[in-house]
Amino acid sequence: AGLRVSQLLELTEIMRLASGDACNGSDATASSSSSSGGRLVVLGGDLNCKPDTLEVDLLRMRLPGMRDAWAAAGAGGSSSGPAGDDGGEPAPNPEGYTCHAPGNTFQPRRQVSERIDYIWSNGHCSSAQVALQRVPGRELSYSDHFAVRATLQRPQPQPDSAAAAKGGPMRLLRSASKQQQQAQPQDAGSSSVG
Repeated sequence: AGLRVSQLLELTEIMRLASGDACNGSDATASSSSSSGGRLVVLGGDLNCKPDTLEVDLLRMRLPGMRDAWAAAGAGGSSSGPAGDDGGEPAPNPEGYTCHAPGNTFQPRRQVSERIDYIWSNGHCSSAQVALQRVPGRELSYSDHFAVRATLQRPQPQPDSAAAAKGGPMRLLRSASKQQQQAQPQDAGSSSVG
């Protein structure tokens, strides 16, 4: 768990630098309250941690403007995309299990079904499904993990976010570079050897 926590700390820092203020909403339950300037920010992938873990709590705390698409959409009623999309009839999966899920043809012997693959976003999520369950025309799963598919809407720009978004996310990197230059000695020509 220590390595995953370290990875999540680094991931959230990268997300904060790359997105400016778009991940730092003032109200974690209302993504439109974030000062995102209308930019949609999406984080997706295998985080190797379940929703009720310290790692996911850390993600919520460090990126308060981002929300788990599965939870935000109240998913659980549908487990796949439109008929025929995944090449066969999916097994029922209201919990959104993505790893070792029911119906996956890659079944390990001693592991339990888990939801460890995510889509996180600062936008409104109207639906989320487990997807890519079967290779079309074959009774074979693509992988030991199912994918997650979500329908997202870009957050509405806030009037006060125009000034904050000026310069885009790169302004943070430029700002850090200027601070480093100011911290260096003014007279680069003189040196002392002890």
